[in-house]
Amino acid sequence: MSTGSGVVHAEGGATPRGQTHSGFQIWVNVPAKDKLKPPRYGTAKPEDIPQFDIGVNAQARVLAGEYPTTSNETAKGPFKTTQPVLIMDVELRDQAVVSLEIEDLYDSCMVYLYKGSGVIQQDRFEGRCLRSLEDVHLSLVPS
Repeated sequence: MSTGSGVVHAEGGATPRGQTHSGFQIWVNVPAKDKLKPPRYGTAKPEDIPQFDIGVNAQARVLAGEYPTTSNETAKGPFKTTQPVLIMDVELRDQAVVSLEIEDLYDSCMVYLYKGSGVIQQDRFEGRCLRSLEDVHLSLVPS
């Protein structure tokens, strides 16, 4: 969703009574010149989100932006943004170790661990924590 000049937004409403779902809202600030553009909203089916291996027992899904795959292709996320971003969902299993190279065009890097535990650049993480990283070379290891 890009709020642009404004949107009417409500949480929930589509979940049957008694059921719960988990999801994320990621808000990215845009330049002043883009703040009054018409709003837009988008959804993507799971099969429309590119998924690829990034190592042994490790997979990534690109939600927004582009990332090179191990097969020398570029995975392009279905969500379009005003600002250049790379939003990925990474799943590591069974002691997987991966290293992700993030392009210099991004001015910050954040990792949100939402399930499990792991080590990122020698720092141990436990579920549901957010870290902002200075160095955009990431080494991820589940613990």
